[in-house]
Amino acid sequence: MSEQYERISISKLEIKGSRESGQVRSTCPHCRDYKQHGNAACVSINLDTGFGQCFKCGTKFLLEERVQKWQQHKRSFGKKKNYKRPSEQGLEKAYNGTLVDYVLKRGLDPQQCLSHGIFMAKRKFSGIERDCLAFAFYEGSQIINIQYKTTDKQFSFEADCELIPYGIDNVLGCDEMIITEGLFDAEAMIEAGFPNTVSVPNGAGTDFKRSFERFKYSHFADIKTVYIAGDNDEEGLKCRENIAAYFGEARCKQVEWPDDCKDANDVMMKYGKERIGECIKSAKDCPIKGAITLQDINERLDVIYEEGLKPGLTIGVQGLDHLVRFELGRIMVISGYPGTGKSSFEDFLILCLARQHGWKTAIFTPEKYPTELHYMELAEMLTAKKFYKGEMPTAMMQHAEKWLSENVYHIDGEGGAAIDDILHVALQLKQRYGINVFALDPFNYVDLPMIAGANDTQKISDVLKKIVAFAHQQHVFVIVVAHPKKPDDIGKTEKAASLYDIAGSADFYNKCDYGIILNRDKVRDLTFVNVLKIRFRHLGQTGKCALKFDRKTGRFVGCKETTDEKNDIIYTPLQYDYDNWINKLPTVQKLPFEGEEEDAMPF
Repeated sequence: MSEQYERISISKLEIKGSRESGQVRSTCPHCRDYKQHGNAACVSINLDTGFGQCFKCGTKFLLEERVQKWQQHKRSFGKKKNYKRPSEQGLEKAYNGTLVDYVLKRGLDPQQCLSHGIFMAKRKFSGIERDCLAFAFYEGSQIINIQYKTTDKQFSFEADCELIPYGIDNVLGCDEMIITEGLFDAEAMIEAGFPNTVSVPNGAGTDFKRSFERFKYSHFADIKTVYIAGDNDEEGLKCRENIAAYFGEARCKQVEWPDDCKDANDVMMKYGKERIGECIKSAKDCPIKGAITLQDINERLDVIYEEGLKPGLTIGVQGLDHLVRFELGRIMVISGYPGTGKSSFEDFLILCLARQHGWKTAIFTPEKYPTELHYMELAEMLTAKKFYKGEMPTAMMQHAEKWLSENVYHIDGEGGAAIDDILHVALQLKQRYGINVFALDPFNYVDLPMIAGANDTQKISDVLKKIVAFAHQQHVFVIVVAHPKKPDDIGKTEKAASLYDIAGSADFYNKCDYGIILNRDKVRDLTFVNVLKIRFRHLGQTGKCALKFDRKTGRFVGCKETTDEKNDIIYTPLQYDYDNWINKLPTVQKLPFEGEEEDAMPF
């Protein structure tokens, strides 16, 4: 195991402060010289144990001054633990009146409890000796451990004894097994006619690897079906997940109790043995974590069948509406060579979505520095007025600031940031303000993770996977602006970029739902939106449209397409929109006399 750790002397670390023990921080000797990391104290190391790790590059360290101490510990840990065996002395095979009443109140038979190894004993709790039940953990004829439990639910185990599943011999040679979370629940199951029952030894806090692993190829070797009969509370549900993960969900069934019952013993007390049997018979297959079956989404699929696949939302821009329909939970990648207006187009989209559909935005845009200048641009696009006193009245400025403060939020990232940090802030903004859009402009300001042995393509893929997961899990529309690589023939031709030209990885194309390339026609002063990828037909279709960028407002206007006598396409901008969008929704751009049927999506 030592080869997993790089040995380093304390003298080679740059430890902040003068502490000689405990957890301290240091710069990393491997990545402290990387410009993007600066002089960050990215190594956390424990001066007592000698172990530490860099959270930037992932290197694990072991202090040379602590190697000998660690090796001694390893040798000690490697020895087989010699567990004690509890004494059977003091275990009484008869209950006093108090314990008889207690067992009966739990719906259990005192004689059966005694025959199953639940004895009476005296045990000190908080220094006071008390009568209690003693649950013997047998393996064969040997008692491995004992749990002592009082009538007011105080309990303890024998010290230094092995912790094994309670009733482990009950499943020897069985092909089915029932697992409960508590010892009384196991007894209730046994008395209800299910002798093939064991219980986890320490409730929801059981270490399955330590307690169960020894019996994997003996007692559990023939088990084909595991009935998980755990508790219904929060800890119980967690315990159920742990049991299913250990044995594998494919051979597990979940036992559900009546709504007014927490566990098997509760059912025994309220409804009796027969109801326990009914619950076992109606147990359902345990869901496989990470798998989705049609039954899981059947209701949503039926809605699509009954109502049809609803198209995404439009923003009222002639030409673009025909190609792109917006939907939450999707990823849009926008690219294009410098000067094509990628950021302006992105700002236009987020304001249109906010005004027409109420979609609030969180944006990570380090290039728009300082942030107040970006808010100035957004205010001008929003109001169609220049942001200075001579043109924008004070009342309009205050109204614009209020609207922007409630609809557009910025994520700090001067100089770059890790994607985990960026998405953490986006998640907090989602939870507090209910953002619907997350815009990342541009991608190259995201610090790529330090993954040993990985190239930039693999690192970019890792980042994009996290962005896609965020979009799906949080139901957020994500816009990623990514620069293309420098073309080989720059200056010689006007070759348009493609999605595969984006610098670093083809995964920008592979992982997006919408792939858009912007091209600038300087002669005709037009911006061409090339939609090169649409994942599903209700989100739009591939194609190209021409937009006119209005420098006065920062807005884009659709164009009417006609042909001249040479069959060349002539693009004529529609009427410009100079309305204040705070007071009035953006004008829906349509060609004169355009029919609704023409504007429909071509499904």
